[in-house]
Amino acid sequence: MKFNIYRDLTDSTLVYETFTEDIGKVYHPLPEKLDIETVQNYDEWLIDDNFIFAWYNTSDGRLLIELEIADRESFKVLNNSIYAKDKNHVFDTRHGIVEKADLESFEGVNIEVEGRIAYGKDKNNYFFWETITTDTLGFGKAYKKLKQNDIN
Repeated sequence: MKFNIYRDLTDSTLVYETFTEDIGKVYHPLPEKLDIETVQNYDEWLIDDNFIFAWYNTSDGRLLIELEIADRESFKVLNNSIYAKDKNHVFDTRHGIVEKADLESFEGVNIEVEGRIAYGKDKNNYFFWETITTDTLGFGKAYKKLKQNDIN
């Protein structure tokens, strides 16, 4: 996802642009901690040399929320998804820590929902965001097919 930053001409602050179906373009103040010189865009996450920010969708556009609890040194985005993990936790962009996820075996799974990879799995469960889910949408079959294609 493209990350557009502008200078607000009324007060010279930096703002970022999002878009909503209902409102159109919306401008939000750029978090002061975000270093625009070193930031890297991972679609659902923005990571600079010191901080991690999660994109969070609201009715007013996408907000950037600092993920303060994450360990920056070990933080890794999983498959360009809403999921990431560090040495201590699994995270999603909306809820922060995914409490019931098994850290060692958790992975984001590349099955898109509304343009986002919002599924994950660990050795015990399937997840939709932070919620443990049953396989009512054929998630397991799709996952096995993806893994089979990776092998071939």
